Amino acid sequence: MSFADKEVKEHPDGFGRYVIMASGLLILFGFYLTSRYNYLLFHSLAEIFSIFIACGIFMIAWNSRRFLDNNYLLFLGIAYLFIGGLDLVHMLSYKGMNIFEGYGANLPTQLWIAARYVEGISLLAAPFCLKRRPSPNLTFMGYILVTGLLLVAIFYWGLFPVCYQEGVGLTAFKKVSEYIISLILVFAAFLLYQNRAAFDRRVLKLLIASIIVTIGAELSFTFYVSVYGLSNLVGHMFKIISFYLIYKAIIQTGFQKPFNLLFRNLKVSEEALQKAQQGLEQSVAERTAELVEANVQLKQEITEHRQAEEELREGEERFRTVADFTYDWEYWQGTDGKFIYVSPSCERIIGYQAQEFVQDPNLLLTLIHPEDRENFHAHLLDIKKIDIKKSSDVFHLDFRIIRRDGQERWISHYCQSVYGADRSWLGHRASNRDITVRKEAEKKILEYQEQLRSLAMELSLAEERERRRIAIDLHDRVCQTLAMVQIDLNKLRQSVASTELDKSFDRVIRFVDTAISDTRTLTFNISPPSLYELGLEAALDELAEQMQDEYGLPITLEDDGSPKPVSQEGRVILYRAVRELMINVVKHAQAREMKVSIWGEDGHIHIEVKDDGIGFDTSQVYSRLTKTMSLGLLSIREQLVSLNGQMEIDSKPGRGTTVALVVPIEHDQSASGVEES
Repeated sequence: MSFADKEVKEHPDGFGRYVIMASGLLILFGFYLTSRYNYLLFHSLAEIFSIFIACGIFMIAWNSRRFLDNNYLLFLGIAYLFIGGLDLVHMLSYKGMNIFEGYGANLPTQLWIAARYVEGISLLAAPFCLKRRPSPNLTFMGYILVTGLLLVAIFYWGLFPVCYQEGVGLTAFKKVSEYIISLILVFAAFLLYQNRAAFDRRVLKLLIASIIVTIGAELSFTFYVSVYGLSNLVGHMFKIISFYLIYKAIIQTGFQKPFNLLFRNLKVSEEALQKAQQGLEQSVAERTAELVEANVQLKQEITEHRQAEEELREGEERFRTVADFTYDWEYWQGTDGKFIYVSPSCERIIGYQAQEFVQDPNLLLTLIHPEDRENFHAHLLDIKKIDIKKSSDVFHLDFRIIRRDGQERWISHYCQSVYGADRSWLGHRASNRDITVRKEAEKKILEYQEQLRSLAMELSLAEERERRRIAIDLHDRVCQTLAMVQIDLNKLRQSVASTELDKSFDRVIRFVDTAISDTRTLTFNISPPSLYELGLEAALDELAEQMQDEYGLPITLEDDGSPKPVSQEGRVILYRAVRELMINVVKHAQAREMKVSIWGEDGHIHIEVKDDGIGFDTSQVYSRLTKTMSLGLLSIREQLVSLNGQMEIDSKPGRGTTVALVVPIEHDQSASGVEES
């Protein structure tokens, strides 16, 4: 006979149930009569009832924790000890007990809310312990900490919100808290039902019923105005019923039917074992027949096994042929750091034989270039992190290695963890290729790119110098000549008294005025004199006014007024960059307004061009936008690189665009840059 069969089965019959129900109603009626006689006595009895049950739950759970397989009960037992403790302080602080003087009715109300929050959250968290056993000591210490903080916040710090005001009644915090606690209890009941397979059916019903009655109690406490009122009485009645149901579910069941509560998993396992035993004889008979048939097949399998061994030897030979004759240097490093396999090609790449790595696992680290060892160690740490996750991610690292003959070679290293069929870690598999020729080619390409960038900058500066020369010629020669022509025409008109020639003179003078205006505009567009005479800020201000007049787009220029020394070369590059960005805005952005800001900060000049236009996807800035706009932005970025500066673009479709230019502040060098001719 099993332990489960020895349980005392006491299910009351129909008459017995009526007796129990009648007794319960009489007890509740007795509580009611007590409240009519002395409400403070009723409240104390109700709280003592719940405190004793809470302590009983704790004693059952705590004293059976070493062999208890119900994690839900263990967690809940610890929790109810501290819930009962808070209820005890609540009872002692109740209005009329006169133990905690000077607090009034707010103190017991605060303690009530604190206890119910702890109870609700504990019931909500308990189902999560079914799949993972909590540490009893850590759980106990955690509840000590939480309960201590609550009591200190209420009694000492005064941080706990006010729950009851004399003459007014419950505060909004108290009422909202009751609804929140009720919602927490609803979720707790739902989670309990979701895990119903882990509980005895009767225990599950009692626990859910207890939670539902607790919700009724919390809702009752949202209506009372006086701590001695009817709603308070009803709420405590519900609490008595709730704790009685918990008593039935845990304490009574724990003593009368421990296998339904404390050892339910053992009981279920034992029932399953009995079913398995019943089918064992049939299984043995069936297995005997299978063995007879298997014995017939064994000879055939032996023959097939011999054939498989031969095929395995051939496969191993093919594998070794592929591994040993690979062009790259391959190796397999075991979990202990020792090399299990090293391909012979390592001798061609670094001059060391495979056997030397097998004999000395640290040889590889000693051959890595001293400047690259730190990166290689970081690479090994990344691999160890992946080993823990059992991932097959491939890692790549380029590093230099010193050959036996002292030559320095570049190695392209690919590495990944390897696992067996059972996902057990077997070490690292690595492939190494000599990429020295490629690295040298990349170095030459970078040098060529730097040379091209330098040539492009020189070309840009030469172009700017030519622009400056043409602008000066236009201003000093053409404009001056046209001005002299205009003066002479005016003198000639005054000296010739002919009405017929007045209109001709007016027309010619207008043409000359237009030519002078166009020449000045052309001079500004080619190379604005203010850029060299007044500085970058004045030139940008003049540019903003010109573009606003030309395109009718409102443009605001903001300058913090701080000194921003920069070489003439940088001044020209920044001016051209801002002009290109402003042209992009008026041509492509469909903006309603534009703002240009310039300021100095942290040793850098910051320029920001912002518009409220249609914006664009920044990932496509150099691909799908118009070629003119893309090439312009690319040119700006390249020119800023020459100044150790950078460009950042922030844009989204429909949200406008902001382009930020940042270059370091440097001293003006008038003897260099675009002023040279």
